[in-house]
Amino acid sequence: MDKTYETFFRQNYNDAYQLAFGLLRDEEACKDVVSDAFELLLRLYNSGKTERFTVSYLMTTVKNKAIDEIRKRHSRDRYAYYILHHHDTDTVNDLIMQERKKQVDEIMDALDRLTPKTLRVMKACFVERKKYREVAEELGISKSTVKKHVMDALRRLRDQFDNPYY
Repeated sequence: MDKTYETFFRQNYNDAYQLAFGLLRDEEACKDVVSDAFELLLRLYNSGKTERFTVSYLMTTVKNKAIDEIRKRHSRDRYAYYILHHHDTDTVNDLIMQERKKQVDEIMDALDRLTPKTLRVMKACFVERKKYREVAEELGISKSTVKKHVMDALRRLRDQFDNPYY
């Protein structure tokens, strides 16, 4: 890279960033906008169009790219508003219910992979809402064994659902 461009970059990056931040208030978006503006100037500089290699041109480019980003955000926001407020409520509710049913089915499949005794302990503790002591008496095992079954089942479920490829 030419020293002239490198010097120009070092001298003007902070001002370009501050201009972008003043418009966008988003650090990552500002970095993208400023990087895109400097990339454009580098292409122009490398192609011999050095008349555009000015601070004024850089700042105008940053401003225009920031405005483009604001327009994109506004468009996304309008689309989201439309979906939330104009989409058929029954369709949205159906989609939510389908997703919940899928989640319940996945949980039930995961529970089916537990041993019968661990599954019985989990159902007694979490579905029937029984205390460990009650489950232990009912199954003829110790309270600490009930706790071990619960801890084992929860660990397995956590492991399965923390892994997106289960």
